[in-house]
Amino acid sequence: MVVQIVPKTEGGLVSVAGQCATAVVSLAAVLNIKQNDPDTVTTEYYDYVGQPGTDPLTAGKRGQLDQKRKALIATQTVRRNAIQAGRAYNARALDHLKGFLGRTWNPDWTAAGLTGGSLALPHDPKPLLLKFRAYLALNTAHELPATNVTAAQANALVLAIEAALLAEGAAIQARDLATRARDESFERLRDRIVGLRNELEQLIEDDDMRWRTFGFARPIDRRIPKAIAGLTLRAGGHPGEIIVEWAASVGAENYRVVRQVQTVDSEAVEIGLFSDRMVIISGLPSGKSVIVSVTARNPAGETLPTNSTILVA
Repeated sequence: MVVQIVPKTEGGLVSVAGQCATAVVSLAAVLNIKQNDPDTVTTEYYDYVGQPGTDPLTAGKRGQLDQKRKALIATQTVRRNAIQAGRAYNARALDHLKGFLGRTWNPDWTAAGLTGGSLALPHDPKPLLLKFRAYLALNTAHELPATNVTAAQANALVLAIEAALLAEGAAIQARDLATRARDESFERLRDRIVGLRNELEQLIEDDDMRWRTFGFARPIDRRIPKAIAGLTLRAGGHPGEIIVEWAASVGAENYRVVRQVQTVDSEAVEIGLFSDRMVIISGLPSGKSVIVSVTARNPAGETLPTNSTILVA
């Protein structure tokens, strides 16, 4: 991956930082890198992504956050299951106690905790579980051990819900702390890679290919090349053939060559992309004028075309 500047996205930064961590180890001594030496760069990199081969639980701030997220999901599952079990108990207990307190609501249900004039079960099972626990503890003859409608079971379900809620709260807090640690590690890593890039600007030339070893585009690649100068056309050694030559453009990686035969081509025809500066175009109709355009290109962009015309022999 080659980038113009240090990425702000997680994936982009990790990719470039990985290249920087490898490159700085091999090139620090050669380039005399001092401020962002291999130890500091690799320390920040591995603090974020984790040391290769380590347990995922300790594999960097990013991996630690992933583990805390998974742990939170597990506690949320336990909490949902505990609440569902509480609701199921309440439904069984309600159905069972109808044999003692009546099929429809009446004042006798007040003793069992249903005081609202309805036998509808609440969404939150805990308050009714507490009422059933108290009622069955006082009315043991109304318990039904065969279906676990007992005061002891109501108590166990209340404790399970409370424990699940506490565990979920702790997991949320752990997730939030891991998120903060991950974000801080990310910022430290990005600051380190920015520092390394700034230091490289003092140590190597703008066109040095070692920029790309670190994962960066060369500074010269950030500028569009200069427009083509010195474009010349001349007849080739065979009929219908011309030779195109031009002077080098500062910052160019390659050149695009296009031709258009007057009164023949309705649109310009691209000949191709070339890294050298001489192209032979053949198969042109004799006696026709042809316009040749050349542009200079690099990753930053492409120049406006430089044009020249010749009569084909």
